[in-house]
Amino acid sequence: MPRRLYLYAARATAQYKLPVISIVIYVFNRGAVAPSPYEMRVGRWISGHWNFHSIELYRLPPERLLDAGLAGILPLVPLTQNARLEDAEEAMRRLTQEQPEEEAKSLGALLAIFLAHTRNDKPLALDLYRRFFMANLDNFVRDNPVLHDVWVEMTEKGEAKGMRLAIQRTLEGRFGPLGEEVLAALQDADLPRLEHIAAYAGTDTLEQVRLRLGLPTS
Repeated sequence: MPRRLYLYAARATAQYKLPVISIVIYVFNRGAVAPSPYEMRVGRWISGHWNFHSIELYRLPPERLLDAGLAGILPLVPLTQNARLEDAEEAMRRLTQEQPEEEAKSLGALLAIFLAHTRNDKPLALDLYRRFFMANLDNFVRDNPVLHDVWVEMTEKGEAKGMRLAIQRTLEGRFGPLGEEVLAALQDADLPRLEHIAAYAGTDTLEQVRLRLGLPTS
């Protein structure tokens, strides 16, 4: 990431002839965040040095976004630390009050998508959007290619996450704690494979489960 920010900044300032401030927002906790600055070295010689700012969204309380006065970041509220449904509702309320109707609908749709993903609850997100905009979220997203792609990706991830947990609990109830190899394979499995495994999780032997996951069997 530090090197990418360095390259993005170089391209941007070369194209627009303007100074650049690099900020990266980490939405999910995927491990250690690389520190600033980025340095390019040739031996002991520093040939490049770039400062950047990292924001770990999952560590911020929702109030930081709600009180920032920036409508464009309100859709991110469901992704903040310990965000409640009430926080998402307040973000929706502010969008309807502070933004033009079409812009509010687009930002509200993005907020609903993130809410569906974090809560693994699509009906909850659909209801929230409908209450504030008196519109069908699926229809609105269908006509917006960018939102549609995000909606599909996020909802599929949410479904896969819930299915992985259900499969894991079913298998652990039958066989006890699962090995790291099986758990890792479950995490890597896509939604169609998970759906196939789930259909047999209650009857398969552990060897059959491993086979369906593409793991070697003894």
